Amino acid sequence: DTASCGWGITVPVNRSLFRWEAQDGFGLIVNKRFSAAAAVGLFQLEGGQLQRVTLMGDSERMVVRGTVYAREAVAFFALGESASEVLAAVRRTATSFTTQWEAACELWEERWQGAFEPSHQHFSGHLPRLVTADEQSRRTYYSGALMVVSLERTNLNFGSRAYTNSQGDSFSFSGRDGMGGAGQFVWDICWVSNMQTLLDPSFQKENIRFFIRNSKFPEGQPFQVPTAWDLHNLQPYFNGETPYAFNYFAAWESISAYLRLTNDMSFLDEVLTPSTAVRGTWGAARSITVLEYLRKLATHHEQFPAVPGTDGLIVDYGGNERSFLEVVPSYVHAIPALQFTNAAMLLSLGELLGLRGDVAGSIEFKSKGASVLAAAKRLMDNGDGTFNSLYPDVEKSSYSKVNVRSIADTVYVSNVLSVVAPREGNYTLTPGDQKILDTVADFAFEELWDEGGHWSRALSKRDPIYHPDNKHIMRADWGAMGSYPGCSARLIEAVIAGGRDFGRAARIYHASAKVTYRGAISQGVAAEN
Repeated sequence: DTASCGWGITVPVNRSLFRWEAQDGFGLIVNKRFSAAAAVGLFQLEGGQLQRVTLMGDSERMVVRGTVYAREAVAFFALGESASEVLAAVRRTATSFTTQWEAACELWEERWQGAFEPSHQHFSGHLPRLVTADEQSRRTYYSGALMVVSLERTNLNFGSRAYTNSQGDSFSFSGRDGMGGAGQFVWDICWVSNMQTLLDPSFQKENIRFFIRNSKFPEGQPFQVPTAWDLHNLQPYFNGETPYAFNYFAAWESISAYLRLTNDMSFLDEVLTPSTAVRGTWGAARSITVLEYLRKLATHHEQFPAVPGTDGLIVDYGGNERSFLEVVPSYVHAIPALQFTNAAMLLSLGELLGLRGDVAGSIEFKSKGASVLAAAKRLMDNGDGTFNSLYPDVEKSSYSKVNVRSIADTVYVSNVLSVVAPREGNYTLTPGDQKILDTVADFAFEELWDEGGHWSRALSKRDPIYHPDNKHIMRADWGAMGSYPGCSARLIEAVIAGGRDFGRAARIYHASAKVTYRGAISQGVAAEN
C-alpha cells in the first residue's frame, strides 16, 4: 500500500492513534494520545447501532448504520478540538439540517457566480464567461472552471484563500501528519496557472513567493524547487536529494502566467528572503529577486552534466525514474521534454530582458535558447511523431538513443514549438518545425487517442516497454490505460496553435465533456479498463 502519489494507501495512515465510540446516538472518532479527544464526529446512528468489520487482515474499519431515506444514508460531519465541541456541531447540523443545507447551497451559488464577475468582492480576479450554443464545449469549459473554484479553501494557514491540488501524503485525522488534503504540487499547479491567475491573481502571486522562498540552493549541487508544500503547516517537501526535474519549468510556467496576465512587471524586482525551512541552504545569499530566480530557472541545466557528443547543449538529469514524473522506467537521463523546455525558458528570458531594455542579455539568452532547441530537434526527433531519450554510455564518451512513445514528449514538445517559443521568444516556425508538429499530431491520434474511451492514453501500445498484462507500467496516469487530465488540454492547444486540423482539436474538446459525466476529473482519467 505504498503506491505512488498516495494511490492505494489506506486512509488514514495513523488510524491506530484513534478509537471509535458512540455517544448520544453519534459515532465519534476519538484521539487516544491527545487530551483534545475528538477530531471528527461521524454519522448519525440509528439507535446507537455500531458494527465493526475486519478488512484486509488485521486492519479495521468502522461501518456505521445511518437512517435511510430513499436509498440515501444521512451522515453529518464535524471537526473539533474536543468531543463536546464535535457533538455540539453535529447536533446543530442534525437539528437544522434543511436550513443549513440551503444556506450552504446559497453560499456556494454566490461563490460560483462570483468567480465570473469582475466586481465580485471575494476573489481578486475573475474567469471569463464562455458564450456559445455548443453544449459540449460549454460543458468542458465550465467543468474546468468548476475544478479550480471548488478547490478553494478558506480555513488554511496559507492565507484567506488557498487552492489545494492534491491530498499529498495520506490523510491523518489529527491534521498533524503529512499534507492531509492541504497539499499543493508545483508541477500540478502549473497546469492551471492561467486560470488560477485570472481567478485569483493575489493568491497566484503569494504562491509564487512561497515556492521561491522555500527553494534550496545547496553548495555544489543543483538548486531545488520544492516538489510540494502544505498549505496549512506551510512546510515544503522535496524529492529527496534528487531534484524533481520537471519542477524547473513548472515553476517557470506559474511565474510566466502571472506576469503575462497581470502585467505586474514590478514583481520582477521584488526582493524575497528564504524561509526558516531552507535558510541553511542559501549560503551567503540573504535574498533573491523574482527576476534573479527566473535566471536560475532558465540556466538550471548548467548544473547538470552534458551528454557527450551534444556540444554541451543536451543535459543528463540522471537515471532515477522518480525524477521524471514516474512516467515509465525507460523515461530517464536526457529526456526530450526537458531539453525543449530548457530552450523555451532561455528564449523567454531573452524576450523578457529585451522588454526591460537589456539588449545584450536578450541577445545572449535568445541565442542560447535557439542553440538548445536546434540540438534537441536534430538529436531527439525520431521522425514519426515520437522522440528519443539520450543515454550516456558508461565511459561517458558517447550516447545511445531510446525511443519512448509517451504523451509527455507529445505535449511538451508541441507546446514549446507551437506556443511558447513563438509567443515568448519571437521564434518563427520553420518548415521543419511544422513537419514535427504534423507528425506529432498524427502519432497522438493514431497511437494515443482512444475514440471509445473519449480520452488519451499516456503511453502508446507500440512502446517497447508496453505489455498487456501490465498496462499501468508504473502509474495509472502515465501508462497505457489512461492519462493525466491536463495532457489532453495541452494537445488541443498545440494542435490549434500549430495550424493543424481544427476538427481534431474539437473532437478532443467535445470528448472531454463526455468524460465529465463519469464523475469528478482526478489525477488519472481512464481510456480503457
